[in-house]
Amino acid sequence: MLALNLRILASVLPLLWPGPSPRQPELGDFAVKGIRDLEATVTVAKADLAQLEKINKDFGILYRLRDVTIRYKEPDKFRVDSRLGVFIVNGSMRFLKVPQLGLKKRDDMGAELGKRHSLLDVGLITPTRLEQMRARYVRSETVRGLVMPVFEVSFSQSETAKYLLWLDPAKKLVARRRWLDNGGDVRATFDYLEPVEAAPGIWIPTRIEVRNDSAALAGATVYRDLKVNRDPEDSLFSAD
Repeated sequence: MLALNLRILASVLPLLWPGPSPRQPELGDFAVKGIRDLEATVTVAKADLAQLEKINKDFGILYRLRDVTIRYKEPDKFRVDSRLGVFIVNGSMRFLKVPQLGLKKRDDMGAELGKRHSLLDVGLITPTRLEQMRARYVRSETVRGLVMPVFEVSFSQSETAKYLLWLDPAKKLVARRRWLDNGGDVRATFDYLEPVEAAPGIWIPTRIEVRNDSAALAGATVYRDLKVNRDPEDSLFSAD
């Protein structure tokens, strides 16, 4: 009888005391610590300029370049080289030079961190970017056959733009990013596709598709010749 009672108790205890709940995911779980910089050749696979300009006029300009070499370096350094000229962002400073058109322009984008270029543009959250983000876990959803946590992120209380990030738990990359305006409406959705392991433990998408607020496919870019941690000179990103 005692043995029977113990078996009954053993079967009932998990119902009465189920143990600790699973830990809620945190954005820091998906930070990629091993990457300092990235270089890639980027080709425009699709560019519907009318649809792109519904998102932002700058989208239309960048997609007109077609084939470019991009470089990112932590923190907040970005460079685009094309047959026409060069475009550089270093922190808040932005520099554009197009010799064929006699164009040389430099301006300051201001303090808004959301306007700066970083490896988040290609689907990676770095520790530097993580420190700048305010994040809230929202839910989990199944995307492309994987259950992915979804976070709402912003950069400061003074900035109105917010983003939803769908995160691949296996490859530690952003699978989807949705840009929201200050009213919570969708401005654009970015899908990060066809990731490759560019270095041990560092997965980088090789195709990025962007849709505007009407979900129309506005543009697609393909990344190849990926190079990471080449430590380019800071002078490459000078906005002087």
